[in-house]
Amino acid sequence: TIELTYADWGNQEFNQRMIDLFMAKYPNIRVTLRGDIAGSGAEFTGNLVTAAQAGLLPDVFATDNVPTVINAGLTLDVAELWDADPDTEFVYDNIAATAVYNGKRYAVPSFQFLKGIMINLDIFEDANLSTVAGQYRIDNDGYPVKDWTFAEFVNIAKAIKNFDLVNTENLVIGMDTWYGSPDFQQVWPMMNNANVQYDTWDGTEFHYTSADWVYAMEQKVALHQLTDGTTTRFTQEVYDANTVLQAYLIATGYAAMDIEGSWQFGVINQAAGDGINLGFWPYPSGSAGLFPPTILDYQCVSSQTLYPEEAFLLAKWMTFGEDGWNARLTLLEADRAAEVLEAGELPVFLDRFPVAEYDGVWDRVFDLVDEIEGI
Repeated sequence: TIELTYADWGNQEFNQRMIDLFMAKYPNIRVTLRGDIAGSGAEFTGNLVTAAQAGLLPDVFATDNVPTVINAGLTLDVAELWDADPDTEFVYDNIAATAVYNGKRYAVPSFQFLKGIMINLDIFEDANLSTVAGQYRIDNDGYPVKDWTFAEFVNIAKAIKNFDLVNTENLVIGMDTWYGSPDFQQVWPMMNNANVQYDTWDGTEFHYTSADWVYAMEQKVALHQLTDGTTTRFTQEVYDANTVLQAYLIATGYAAMDIEGSWQFGVINQAAGDGINLGFWPYPSGSAGLFPPTILDYQCVSSQTLYPEEAFLLAKWMTFGEDGWNARLTLLEADRAAEVLEAGELPVFLDRFPVAEYDGVWDRVFDLVDEIEGI
């Protein structure tokens, strides 16, 4: 029996169920789920480095930063295994081209996460906005149109805000930003130019002097200077004096919009439990067309593994592989069928999406998010 270990920062109960199915498919491989690598994102990656220094690196692990784990010597080049695997032919070309450095593949793409705008449906219904020519468009239900532009998004945030800190039942913050500040310079250029990717990367270099990047940065700075309730940036004095502002405002019902990733779909369920109705709108569109930006996660095969081929099989199962995706969806569908929902409750949503085009998989994916308004 081959012994492997696995670690990521996702739902550990669900990870174990996926691992159990993997071991049933490959009875010669035993996998232990490591729970000792604490944290998520950058903290998790830092703890991987510490584990590697002690010779305790998991055979397969997630990372939020591929260059960091490469520089720390944690990853194995799996280019030959990737190239020989039939499933990789179905991985989207632009995604397959990532995590490759000088012909060496040090990570495999795991999931796509949608980047979009979480909106408070109740706030929009109460605001009763209507289309203002040259400023923004509102649909017949009182919500932003789905093909809104960058300028419309910003203008709506300014129009819908109500910075009433005395009668907080009337308080509306226009938008929550992307983890501290607007993300415009990272996203807008690639929405206007199909030849560049996230943060203007074109596969060879960044373009921080391009007209698109400069414009987006100017708009970001102008918006981020406001402390009037248009965004979640406040003066320190106002922030300290008002506990209502010291929270995740889209979840507590005070923000009209929030630039967010699909990994936060669970917030939609939590808010619904508090009587707050949230939706998830497409990220505003640029001149290159209406398409949602996505954020990728990755998994790596350890440079310390004794079983690279089997470790690659495990990484594939937990991430991009067709069999693994069908297993994942079957588990989620069974969970939904078993749920006993009270009136008005929402089922748990799929919060991550395939990086490949497999027959039938996307149809099943859509069924697991179709209750989200805006998707």
